[in-house]
Amino acid sequence: MPSDHIAAATVALILLVGAINYFGPKHTGRIAVWLALPTVVVVVVIILMSLPHLTVAYLEPSHKSFAKNWSSFVGVILALSGVEAIANLTGVMKLDPGTSLDKPMVGKTARKAILIVALEVVLGTALLGWAMVSLPPDAKPVVPLDPDMKTTAARHWKTC
Repeated sequence: MPSDHIAAATVALILLVGAINYFGPKHTGRIAVWLALPTVVVVVVIILMSLPHLTVAYLEPSHKSFAKNWSSFVGVILALSGVEAIANLTGVMKLDPGTSLDKPMVGKTARKAILIVALEVVLGTALLGWAMVSLPPDAKPVVPLDPDMKTTAARHWKTC
């Protein structure tokens, strides 16, 4: 995007998000699901393309400092923020059978949502991480150093 349009695009996106949020969490959640579907499809395709190439032959200890490794670990943990977002929505979830607004419980509904997100994050991150360490050493100069492993894995496995 041209740099002279960034401010206008930012304002337009903020207004769009505000308009979507005006309709409440139920409708906003539906829109979020539709917007997330293409991302899910792309990630699944990248994982499927990577599966035949998964190996531990190129696995080696990290050459980064503890601080860098810790920072990466924290980034992965923050990927679970989707679980936190779902937990924050528990106020709009259906009450468990046998509970009331005086003593609300939404464990049954929240558990389903949180388990799905947690499984996706754990399995997806593990498989994409494995795909990254499966890159042969001679391919690494071809693949640009990109902090986004989905982009890097997609670039490499697309060329195979």
